[in-house]
Amino acid sequence: MGGALTGPAAVDPRRIQAAYDVIRPHLRVTPVLDLDPADFGLTAARLVLKLEQLQHAGSFKTRGAFANLLLRRLPPAGVVAASGVTRVALVSDAAIRRAQQALWDRARVVAEPGAAAAFAALLDGVYVPAPAERVGVVISGANTTAVDFR
Repeated sequence: MGGALTGPAAVDPRRIQAAYDVIRPHLRVTPVLDLDPADFGLTAARLVLKLEQLQHAGSFKTRGAFANLLLRRLPPAGVVAASGVTRVALVSDAAIRRAQQALWDRARVVAEPGAAAAFAALLDGVYVPAPAERVGVVISGANTTAVDFR
């Protein structure tokens, strides 16, 4: 595996702060919800959800979109947005539905299936964090409708 990034792509606190200063007026502050992992049958030391479904467009992607649009010179033809994935965990539709149900029952959080999929991977043991590993689950809800959990 490679080492630390260097050159123009390197991440440093000053560049992060500069980007944040530009995008801050366009963002909503979204809450962080601390939950008891035992309520979900998990043994993690801490379970924290970032409720990005309250962000513009219902997703954390708003932050990156604003940064890319506000920190660059835009071409006359306009902009096309795309999204990518760095890791995949396969969970069933039933597991996703159980994760959505658990989030609603125990935290009163409505999550879209795509957001519940990551949580389902934790609940079903498809993804097992290493000891002391910090795992974040970003919960979004832009692609959800009224759900009947009966």
